[in-house]
Amino acid sequence: MMASASTLVLPPAGVRALARPVTRRPAVAVRAASTRLPPPGSQPAPKSKDMPGSVGDIISIATTLGLTGASIGTYMDGIHSRVQVLVYDKLPLVHGGLHTSAVVPPLLAAYYMVLGGLVYKADSWLLEAGDQATEDAYRRCSLGTMCLSFGSVAAVLALSSVLYDNNVPADQISWALAGCAAVNYLIFDGTKQGLALALLCALACPAAELMLMHILQLWHYPGATLFTEIPHSGIPSWVPWCYFVYTSAVAQLTRYLKKTE
Repeated sequence: MMASASTLVLPPAGVRALARPVTRRPAVAVRAASTRLPPPGSQPAPKSKDMPGSVGDIISIATTLGLTGASIGTYMDGIHSRVQVLVYDKLPLVHGGLHTSAVVPPLLAAYYMVLGGLVYKADSWLLEAGDQATEDAYRRCSLGTMCLSFGSVAAVLALSSVLYDNNVPADQISWALAGCAAVNYLIFDGTKQGLALALLCALACPAAELMLMHILQLWHYPGATLFTEIPHSGIPSWVPWCYFVYTSAVAQLTRYLKKTE
């Protein structure tokens, strides 16, 4: 029996498979790596340990301040003790012309570190605020200026020692040192925080001395004129001016160390 002409003739299976529509997967967009280069001359940000004001820098500055106070500070203190402006009652040490005590180096190390820390912090605040006087102080600060400031302190201490040793009245010594302190501040500092810290030292440091003399009886001032009613205490009226002058030298040292860190 012959097949009908209307019979549907199907293609082979292989041909049908090829004829199926191909479903393409969406192409995955590949993000090209950025080829942008940093601007010419730019450098990567420094690590925190390399940035000024890091913990390592602060420790280094504090250590230098402490060592300077324990060494140079002790020798400058001997300018007064050599003519017995003050007499050490406990742990006295005599080395050549230096008359001091074993308690002096650690006390002066602490004094330099505390005062230097206050200068460092106050300067940082005012530099951030754009204070012109503080910026000028850093521009003027150098190794030579710092050394001259310590020489000025030594000169003022020597002047007070000579006047005291020649029995000049305490009030006259005070006036002489007050003039020296004013000139010293204008030359080696000139900042408002420097003036504030100098006044703070002129008040707080003699008060600390009075406490140490009264409680621990470490030393005494034979020519004391103030607070002599306190047992084993008292201080000459002109000693606060010595601390006032001293502040500018420690500030110069702190600024020099901060500037060169």
